[in-house]
Parts: sequence; structure tokens; C-alpha cells
Amino acid sequence: MSPGESASSVQMFPGELRVLRIGRPLRLSVLQGRLWITRTGELDDHFLGPGDEIAVAPGDRVWVGAESAACWRLLAPLRPAAASHAARRPWWPGWWRRRIATAAPLLR
Repeated sequence: MSPGESASSVQMFPGELRVLRIGRPLRLSVLQGRLWITRTGELDDHFLGPGDEIAVAPGDRVWVGAESAACWRLLAPLRPAAASHAARRPWWPGWWRRRIATAAPLLR
């Protein structure tokens, strides 16, 4: 466990359902059992077992259902490895310049 992560866990009974409103980026990590996860705006459900994690974003409403007795916790997001300079730059300025360059002859 990394510094700043909470060690408290949530235990649920089979068939129990909880609704979470997420206020900051987090990871939901399953410690035991099997969970059914549905997030706002997604058509697909997620089924997670021990050791599985799913990222949840601020503003998400997350439905967590227990298929069996389950234990899980919310953790701070993982920090990404140091990215190269190119990976940190936004993709769209170069794309936009190329798009304009290819369209310019058509506009004349």
C-alpha cells in the first residue's frame, strides 16, 4: 500500500447494493468475493474478483453489488510512470495543422 492510501475496507453481504458518488479520482479494489459494478454513462457492467481494480472518475455515480460475500476498498489512483515529453504534449495541435495543410489546396 502506498502512502496516502486508506486501509479501511467495506464488507458486503451477498445481494447487497451500494451507490457511491465519486468526488475525486479513485480506484475500487476488490479484496475478496465478487462484485458487480455499473458506472454512470456506461452501457456495460463490470464483474470484478479478488485482485481486480477499476478506476472511477470525479462525478461518477457507481453502483456496487455483491454477488457473494465481498470486501473492497477505495484507493488513490496510481501515479503514471514518467512520460516522455511527446506523450505529455496534446495531440490536437499537430493534427489540426496537418488537417488545415491538406484542406488548404481545396479551399483555393
